[in-house]
Amino acid sequence: MEITFLGTAGAIPTAARTNTSLWIENNKTAIIIDCSGDILHKLKRYDLHYERLEYVIITHGHIDHTFGLPSLIESLRLEGRTKALHLYINEDTFKRQYEILESCNLLHRKDGFPIIFHSIPLINHYHLLTEEGLDVFTHQVKHLIPNVAIRLSNGTMSFTYSSDTEPFEAFVDFAMNTDVLIHECMCAKWFSDPLVGHSRTDQVGQIAQQVHAKILYPVHFSPKIDENPERFKEEIAQEYTGTIIIPYDGFKFRLKDDKIEKI
Repeated sequence: MEITFLGTAGAIPTAARTNTSLWIENNKTAIIIDCSGDILHKLKRYDLHYERLEYVIITHGHIDHTFGLPSLIESLRLEGRTKALHLYINEDTFKRQYEILESCNLLHRKDGFPIIFHSIPLINHYHLLTEEGLDVFTHQVKHLIPNVAIRLSNGTMSFTYSSDTEPFEAFVDFAMNTDVLIHECMCAKWFSDPLVGHSRTDQVGQIAQQVHAKILYPVHFSPKIDENPERFKEEIAQEYTGTIIIPYDGFKFRLKDDKIEKI
């Protein structure tokens, strides 16, 4: 299983970072989690096999997690895609996203490709799908609007993506013993009080320590990350004894044979 960070910023992009979204490739199947910006450009830029894309999962309806979806569908259509694309959208966001795609004339086109919609229920430890030896689970989190975290397992290793959330106990249970934790880290302790719906450096470190993650990749940063990334990392390390890697856009790693490897 290979994971690429298509973006690592929060709602405000920087010169170096676009909004957070992930690419997961397992055997010959690929998944996008959240859909920000010019996705097809990123897939080509990072030399990813976009023809393998089968699933897009939208965790919640905030614009930085959804605004690239119409562009992705239209770009794939113009590239000549004919096979179906499965869209998984949390049930609170489902109707609005369907209406956006319909208003953009992206559904039911004779010159398009089938788009199959699936609603993600806002329940805990939900088994979303199984494909190519990969199991995907979702869990409701605590954000400003309904949202889900995602856990993927290939049978031997797993990673968990928090999406946007403030800390809460049930997420620790969901992510327990995950090999890799990808957790939002909107702000740092040195410049912000704890935020409603988001997590801070010290809180992210505490969560990573509690779930026994081997590696932590914080994401969804405020623009201040690029002023002092080492200070973000140092604050997390005060609470977490594992490996901390601050990913950049295009950063890739692999879970294989009980190992976590940078690509």
